[in-house]
Amino acid sequence: MVATVELYEPRMPSWVMAEPMNYNRGYHSSAVLGGSIFAFGGVKGEGDAILDVVGVTPRCKFLTMPIPPTLHQYST
Repeated sequence: MVATVELYEPRMPSWVMAEPMNYNRGYHSSAVLGGSIFAFGGVKGEGDAILDVVGVTPRCKFLTMPIPPTLHQYST
């Protein structure tokens, strides 16, 4: 589980560090939309579920938003 974020900069070409996420996160899903990278859900620490989405914009600024309760899914 990590909070670090690295972005690939093809013009350099190398990986650059972005602002870290709000806490360590693992077992999450990620997607790219409109040049921003988003991490959805996952777990932190001792397996506590994370019910938010964090995104990093092209200028390396972070956005955090809760996942609406109607979208929460749990495996049984």
